[in-house]
Amino acid sequence: MEGGPQEGTSEGRYGALVRHASDIITLLAADGTVLYQNPAIRRVLGYDPTDRVGVNVFTRPLVHPDDLATKRRFLAEAVSHPGETVAATFRLHHADGSWRTIEARGVNLLDDPAIGGIVATYRDVTEARRREAHQRFLAEAGTLLAESLDYERTLTLVARLSLPLLADWCAIDLADAVGGVRRVAVAHADPAKEGTLREMSRRYPPAADGPSPVREVLHSGRSLLYPAISAAQAAALARDDEHARLARPGDKWHLDEVFISSNGTQHYLWRAVDQDGNVLDILVQSRRDASAARKFFRKLLKGLQYVPRVLITDKLASYGAAKRAVLPSVEHRRHKGLNNRAEDSHQPTRERERRMRRFKSPGHAQRFLAAYGPITSHFRPRRHRLTAQGYRQQRDQAFAVWREVTGMAAAA
Repeated sequence: MEGGPQEGTSEGRYGALVRHASDIITLLAADGTVLYQNPAIRRVLGYDPTDRVGVNVFTRPLVHPDDLATKRRFLAEAVSHPGETVAATFRLHHADGSWRTIEARGVNLLDDPAIGGIVATYRDVTEARRREAHQRFLAEAGTLLAESLDYERTLTLVARLSLPLLADWCAIDLADAVGGVRRVAVAHADPAKEGTLREMSRRYPPAADGPSPVREVLHSGRSLLYPAISAAQAAALARDDEHARLARPGDKWHLDEVFISSNGTQHYLWRAVDQDGNVLDILVQSRRDASAARKFFRKLLKGLQYVPRVLITDKLASYGAAKRAVLPSVEHRRHKGLNNRAEDSHQPTRERERRMRRFKSPGHAQRFLAAYGPITSHFRPRRHRLTAQGYRQQRDQAFAVWREVTGMAAAA
């Protein structure tokens, strides 16, 4: 009789500790179904704990697509080693669209009648990892700055070193003795977008007298930090509509798939473009089911490193299934008329396919089109919105950027 109340009090204390723990604590079944979720998930990841109970972590995953295999191994090791602690590190999706780095620990207590599950604890180490990376960056940047007196080459190396740790792209400007500003280095985390960045720097060079962060830093003598630049801030800094288009990321993705054939075999070319018609990525696959759609979504996320605001597709059911699994928080619009931009983007590919008398193999198509899409977008500005003179100027600038990036001028 005396032992009963004491055990109940102990259970109550353990329950209170779990409910008020700073780390996420999840009770999982062997198949990955969430049996219990403590309230810490709301503070760490922004989700309601009750919404996760009953959800399978693999059918509605929060884990990053590239880390899904790590999460599966984590659970499999816990199931196969009862009573032992297993560990893993992976990224989980935050409700605000960002990714958080998580250190996970799991213990198999399926045979414990009081628990009956795998106890997994998740600790957010994003900021700690970021501080460690920043310290490494400072050490490596200091070494680079001390190695050479060629400041332009050195600053270009520092700009590349800062990506993608500090930003998606980097530009370094130097002030001269008469108050002017000269851009000496640019770099982008995505090599395919570096041409666009160089073109934007050439057409819209930094101005010390205009409304810009460069002007604020020069006049105040203090550094400025913008953790993120909103769409409104980007629009305010743009000098005209074309500058705004070049500067903003495509937050609306149009996706479509089309048949291609090689050696008598039919394959599917999956393509994604943004609202401005820029090709984001392509993937040649042998199927167009939900598994193929998920693979394409994950390739897009890995390459672009950001989540879109809207997905626009046709009515193929595979898109909906893949979207629910990989991008559950993104708005999805499905209407044939809305997706003309993606369908029109296939036309240059069809023209090139006819000239090449079809592709030799799926690998040949993938290698060629992965480069051909971004290059085509670079050399084909939106002519219907330009005057003849403006179009010629943009073409000249596109060729100038191309020669600079490829080193053709130096070779000549």
